[in-house]
Amino acid sequence: MRIDRDALQALHAAGRAAARAWANGCAQEALGEISRTAYAPEFRSRGTDAISPQAATHLGHAITEALGQEAESGETALALAAALLASPNASLRMVGPHVLTPLVRERPTCAGRVIELADLCADPAATAALAIPLAAAVTRDPCAAAASLGQSGDSARRRLALRATRQALATRNPKLARMLPDAIAKAAGRAPPAD
Repeated sequence: MRIDRDALQALHAAGRAAARAWANGCAQEALGEISRTAYAPEFRSRGTDAISPQAATHLGHAITEALGQEAESGETALALAAALLASPNASLRMVGPHVLTPLVRERPTCAGRVIELADLCADPAATAALAIPLAAAVTRDPCAAAASLGQSGDSARRRLALRATRQALATRNPKLARMLPDAIAKAAGRAPPAD
């Protein structure tokens, strides 16, 4: 789906409105704004009821950009992303990872906080989609991201998110994909995984 200029402006306006509502403590208003935008016909993937990946990316990034102006963006963005990823609404879950990506690009040390959200995800697809921000964090600063990931706990869902992250990295930077498990294990004080 091609996002034209008018659609891009509409996504940015919706992102700012949702961020303002969330920062002001109006969670339902914020989620309602995101949901209305996600289900607007002009932002759907062709032949589906779900928001297109391109529109979800622009909306999520616009939200985080606006949150940086409205409140302390890190904790606020993490809380909003958690609500989106845990939502029963598939389009809201699609926006969640994109709220996190600008945050971890700026602060790769938030990678550990991001992977903790895997335990809240409403379905395996949302968990695997955490690879989007996690791969961005690892690409931006592999050492800081791996150290942060090594300090987070372990669970089946977190392992799924890490596997998806390695797969995403493997297509862009195979060397990073190979070094990630060892770097995380080292940061956690564990033996490297055998694989």
